[in-house]
Amino acid sequence: MGRSLGLADDNFAQAVSKLRKAANDMVSVLYTRLKASTTKQPTEDLLHPQHFKNKFDDFLSNDPKAQMKTLLATKTTVSVKSTNEVPPPPVDMLKKLLQDKTVRKLIATHLQKEASIQAIQEWSKKIQYLNRIPFDHLVPDPRMLPVESLRLFYVDSDNVIIYMPRQGG
Repeated sequence: MGRSLGLADDNFAQAVSKLRKAANDMVSVLYTRLKASTTKQPTEDLLHPQHFKNKFDDFLSNDPKAQMKTLLATKTTVSVKSTNEVPPPPVDMLKKLLQDKTVRKLIATHLQKEASIQAIQEWSKKIQYLNRIPFDHLVPDPRMLPVESLRLFYVDSDNVIIYMPRQGG
């Protein structure tokens, strides 16, 4: 029920779509930057839009000539992986990344800044006040109500939850 109400409202459907896209983009950026980063701990600066520019500026400000000499002077050994080793699928790696509490907190913090989340919250408040819910979903048959009466009624909060769109199925 909640999904059909949500998808019937164009603004809500667009806001959910934008929020999902923003979340997917954010996870993709975080995953890519974590793979390229020397630290494997997700931090706030990994989601900063100017992350690589800041890293490059740090490199230039800390005597890049000496850093390059150090990098070139260190001997690196290349280890050849066994052909029997298969890297884990990217989906499994992403699931592992999203199980980390700090990653989920980072994503939630950044998604709070999205404009689409305010539209979703406003829509949810309207549903809590039974706006946009068809009358026939609240009253099985209007003939059951007395004619010309003040129509006050109580709706249990558990029933209102039914009208809220849920994630998944």
